[in-house]
Amino acid sequence: MKNLHLFFIAILSSSQLSAKSFTKWTQRDFWAHIPSGELIWTDEKGTAQNAHIAEFFIFKTEVHNALYSQFEEDIKSTNTELYPKIKRSDDIWKTFFNGMTNVYFSHPAYKEFPAIGMTKLGAEEFCKWLENKINANIQTINPKWKGKKVKVDLPTEQEWMYAALGGQSGPYPWNGPYMRNSKGYILANYKIGSEGNSEFDITAPVMSYWPNGYGLYNMSGNVKEIVKEAGITKGGSWRSSAEQLKIFAQDKETNEHEATVDKGFRPVLKFI
Repeated sequence: MKNLHLFFIAILSSSQLSAKSFTKWTQRDFWAHIPSGELIWTDEKGTAQNAHIAEFFIFKTEVHNALYSQFEEDIKSTNTELYPKIKRSDDIWKTFFNGMTNVYFSHPAYKEFPAIGMTKLGAEEFCKWLENKINANIQTINPKWKGKKVKVDLPTEQEWMYAALGGQSGPYPWNGPYMRNSKGYILANYKIGSEGNSEFDITAPVMSYWPNGYGLYNMSGNVKEIVKEAGITKGGSWRSSAEQLKIFAQDKETNEHEATVDKGFRPVLKFI
């Protein structure tokens, strides 16, 4: 299977990886600080828009399988009524014929691949679970946060776009109009015409490719990301065209309560 081979290629060839192994990251390592500033964009009707964005923190990567599985196991033992609503199912892969998709949620090779197969409710409940974990251990997570309380949530569409820009102008998170860099390397996991995916059969590890100016990975491609507004995802996925990966493109969800193979999320954190 191509994914397993390319998993190691991505880890070894990505010049952006931190010295610390991703598997040893703590909760503190997951968050990137996004400074306050002005978001300026043109909406789908061609109208110029602007908004002031207050500072916040956001996950550097999409939530990965290992972390979402930890959430599932915790809910399984503490809230039996909620558990069936947030649990993922291999059924989402039933129309795919990839030999490993039926173990995507459980095989160790996929633990650092993006969590998919949850509904928006699952993403929201994960944020509540993580918020409780952080507030209960806030000084341990980051001594600078001693005495503070946080709110963890899905980003708004405006917050997501502002973070995706990385302090630059777009149209993609790498601040350019092309899908390859100067050395010819593909910059995101997406569908290239009728040729299929760029490099991976399905999703790629959450730390694949190069981060944007704020240190955020895969803001375009890999999985489209759930935001706070109803019926909207951002960033496109491994099944999307290059046009759908643009920061200001809007992917309308016909059923946000449906679990899919190409939809995930990353939380934001704010002090309250």
